[in-house]
Amino acid sequence: MKKISLLIVLGCLFVSAGVKAQTSVSWKQLGKLTWNNYYDEALGFDVSQPVFSDDLKKFEGKEVKLSGYIIPVDVDGEYMVLSAFPFSNCFFCGNAGPETVMEVDIKPDRDLLNKKVEIKGLLELNDDNFYQLIFRLNKAQVLSVD
Repeated sequence: MKKISLLIVLGCLFVSAGVKAQTSVSWKQLGKLTWNNYYDEALGFDVSQPVFSDDLKKFEGKEVKLSGYIIPVDVDGEYMVLSAFPFSNCFFCGNAGPETVMEVDIKPDRDLLNKKVEIKGLLELNDDNFYQLIFRLNKAQVLSVD
C-alpha cells in the first residue's frame, strides 16, 4: 500500500511539473508605465518611449492570460490586435492610449473580430521599436469567446 501511495504522489509531482502556469494580468496592470519623450534624429520628430514599471517587467516572457476585444487593423482582417475596449472606444479611434492594445500572434479568424475573448500567450514588452505596439502576445491561444 505504501508503494502505491508513493507512486501516486510521484505521479502527481511529474504531472504538476509539466503543467505550465499562467498568470492573469489586467489592462490596469499593463497601464503601469510612464513615458519618456524625446526628439528622434532619424525620424525627425518627437517620440514617446514607454518606461515599464518593475511590476510590469516581471511579466516579460511569461505566459499570461487576459481578456479583451479582437480588433482588425488592416482592411483584409489579416492583422489583428487585442484591445481593452470594443472597436468604438479603442486606441485607434482616439479614445484610449497605446497601453490599451497589444499585438497578438494568432491565426487570423474573422469569427473573432469585435468579440470579447480570453486569450493567453507569452508577453513581450517593447520599448525600443517605434513601429510596433508596446505589448505583444506571442504564441497566443484563444481560451474562450463571449
